[in-house]
Amino acid sequence: MGPLLSTRPQVPSKEPGSLLGAIVGGCLGAAILTLGIVAMVAMARSWWAEAKVYAWSEGVATILQARASAPPRAYRDPSISVRFQYTYAGHTYESERVDARSSVRHPEAFQLATLWRPGSNWPCYIDPGNPQIAVLRRDSLWWGFGVLVPLAVGGGMGGLFLYAAWRSLRPEGDPARVSSPLGARRAVRQIATVLLVVSLLVVTYFTGVRPLLLFESATHWRAVPCTIVASRARAHSNGMRTGYSVQVVFRYPFDGRQWASGEYELDENNGRSYQDAAGIVNRYPPGAVANCYLDPTSPDRAVLDRSWPVGMAWGLLPLGFLLAVTWRLVASARRRKRARAPRP
Repeated sequence: MGPLLSTRPQVPSKEPGSLLGAIVGGCLGAAILTLGIVAMVAMARSWWAEAKVYAWSEGVATILQARASAPPRAYRDPSISVRFQYTYAGHTYESERVDARSSVRHPEAFQLATLWRPGSNWPCYIDPGNPQIAVLRRDSLWWGFGVLVPLAVGGGMGGLFLYAAWRSLRPEGDPARVSSPLGARRAVRQIATVLLVVSLLVVTYFTGVRPLLLFESATHWRAVPCTIVASRARAHSNGMRTGYSVQVVFRYPFDGRQWASGEYELDENNGRSYQDAAGIVNRYPPGAVANCYLDPTSPDRAVLDRSWPVGMAWGLLPLGFLLAVTWRLVASARRRKRARAPRP
């Protein structure tokens, strides 16, 4: 008998539908992942531009011109243009920038234009590396945590599509494909679980934990007299109902300087009725004197009302979901541990 000839096993060819699905899934996963990275980079660059302002030198600006314009569409914010003069290292400069992002639209444009009267002096922040650049406002940096959202969503969803495409391209006779369907499903569940937990953590922090920390900190803020510059009720429509928020711009002295704020409360409530919002506006007419509360560590931040909102408890609702998911994960881990334990 002659020697047996070894032959390569025949691997079933891929069906056209399976190959097309893998291509579509791979392209979709790559597109989602790319969009998530692009969005994250854009948000990170914007946040970094604002963060650098906190290292800039502080100066005094003299307002030369400030003007607000109505938006072309009702749902957009009004635009504001400002020009101010300042001195740095013995030289005089002019700037037209409101903030680090060169924003021209702002929800409080009309109040700011009223506040920044020509000839008045206000704090400004000057780039020491390029003194020709200066801004009038420094934005909060807390929103920087949101940079992780597009990365988590894009990376998670894109990764799932790419993994599914890779799995579908494995040959039908591949032992890895035949023997590990449960492992593949387990990996998908684990990725989805991680995304769910991360999302709940982010939402819980911004809707529950951060407001709690802010309101607790505000109980130690300093009370100072302030003068109301402008006040109004602003409508917010979501297509089903219209709610109203209160916007009050006021000036206040601190540490020998004049400061300004446009925040009536710590956490804006845009679900008030018109009667409620109008009643608050009537209590703070232009020219009135009231007490405001400022953060001594950041004097440019002050509010008129630091009380806890009625719906504060709803912000902790995601925490309940997070605890439920955590309990479920712990219970599942314990069951798997008992199942793997050797029986006597």
